[in-house]
Amino acid sequence: MAYLARGKKEDLVILAEELGLTVKKEFKVKQLHKLITESSSYDEEFTRELLGSIKEEREKKEEREIEREKQERDREIEREKQERDREIEREREERARAFELQKLELEVRAASAQPVESRHIPDQPAKIRMHDVMPRFNPKEDDVSLFLVLFERQAKIMNVPAENQVAQLISLLPPDIVQLIAREPEEDAKKYEYVKALLLQRFKLSAEKFRQLFNKHQKASESTWYDFYYEIKNYLEGWLNGLNVKTFEQLKDLMLVDQIKKRTSMEFKEHFMDEWTTIISPTEMVKKIEDFEDVRKTIKSKLFATQTERTNKGQFKPRYETFSKKIEHSHYSKHSDKWNDYRHQKDHRQREDAQQRDRFPNKNQDHSFEERYRPRCFECGSYSHFKPQCPRLKSNE
Repeated sequence: MAYLARGKKEDLVILAEELGLTVKKEFKVKQLHKLITESSSYDEEFTRELLGSIKEEREKKEEREIEREKQERDREIEREKQERDREIEREREERARAFELQKLELEVRAASAQPVESRHIPDQPAKIRMHDVMPRFNPKEDDVSLFLVLFERQAKIMNVPAENQVAQLISLLPPDIVQLIAREPEEDAKKYEYVKALLLQRFKLSAEKFRQLFNKHQKASESTWYDFYYEIKNYLEGWLNGLNVKTFEQLKDLMLVDQIKKRTSMEFKEHFMDEWTTIISPTEMVKKIEDFEDVRKTIKSKLFATQTERTNKGQFKPRYETFSKKIEHSHYSKHSDKWNDYRHQKDHRQREDAQQRDRFPNKNQDHSFEERYRPRCFECGSYSHFKPQCPRLKSNE
């Protein structure tokens, strides 16, 4: 019965109620002990287990209550912290507004103290002309989209009104482009967005043009290396954007295709001229080259077979036969004697040269290399004169 004595009153009350006993509020622990043990349904083992479960449930409930109270305290602490932070932020904003108001007040006082003509009026056009701070547009080398971006940034810095932007832009364009804009309706020509769309449509550089500029661009003597870097970077980005190259794999394919294109024949380039600049897949390029080579080999073999067949039938004669017939013709017969004399003299000179080398051998000559030919007299073999000046012929005369 000692386990009942160690139990708390609230546990014993619940135990008695679970056993079906009537419990009064004024009962003490001893009275509850007597009530439970003297009941007709009392079973010590069962009562012990039931009391243990009641005690365990009470302890869990107390732990949950403690955890809930702890969470409530944490939430309360967090709310207090957030409230302090908001209060600090409000104070900071109030100080900032007070500072801005004071600064604005000082600016107004300073502006009121300046002469009227020296005050800056935002609605008035800028006194500095755009062509003083930006170079003129070159349609052969400059990218019109980049040029317009630079113009818009500069116009924003100079506070150029929207209705004056077209006038400022025209001052940077060549005369032929200005004439192109002048042909447009007057109302449209005054709108910057309309003129911008017109220039983009007319002078947008293609991806192939960007590629050529990227490969051939040279640094100007008056520019810096930073300028050169940004110029070729712009050309490279224009080339890649024009071909919609977004990933590293697409960039590798483009580099491979560019190397393959440099090694293809001119005949292949002319055949695929329409799609030459848009091919960016190496597998597609290689397949087209292989197909082109196969077709060309087939056509060449058929052409060779046709020519051979026509030659065998006598439709084509070898050139040497035609030449021999011309030699036999009466028109060429008068030259045959001169030709034979020339051949006879040449053979005679070659025999005399061989005899002369045998008669006067050069001891210092390295016979592993052919001796350089030296002109000499064909009558006496001397190197000091030629045959027309030979003394032997003069003595015979």
